[in-house]
Amino acid sequence: MALVGVGKAQGVDGLTVANTRPTADARLAVGSGGLSGRPVYSGMLEMVRDVRSEVGDEMTINACGGVFTGGDALAAMLAGATTVQTYTGFVYRGPTAAREINKELLAAMSREAAGAAA
Repeated sequence: MALVGVGKAQGVDGLTVANTRPTADARLAVGSGGLSGRPVYSGMLEMVRDVRSEVGDEMTINACGGVFTGGDALAAMLAGATTVQTYTGFVYRGPTAAREINKELLAAMSREAAGAAA
């Protein structure tokens, strides 16, 4: 949260929360690398919640890490993200991933609204 505090103090408009997590592994040729994709998703959601709690509505939060579906995107938004990005999702879902995630997100938002109205 120290970096979030610095961002607030400096008037930063937004933060990307999570992305790739550094990892050390002897099996890697250089001994270290980055963990990304689905393994970082739950931690990303927790960090988004924590950052949103810290900054209130003052900053845009871009959730990044393990978002593969519209349901994943909605969960990130409900955790406090303003925007959501994906990269690994394109690797596994192909070039139409953004269109499909958007369709899934709209469907998930409709279900969420219907559940809230019930």
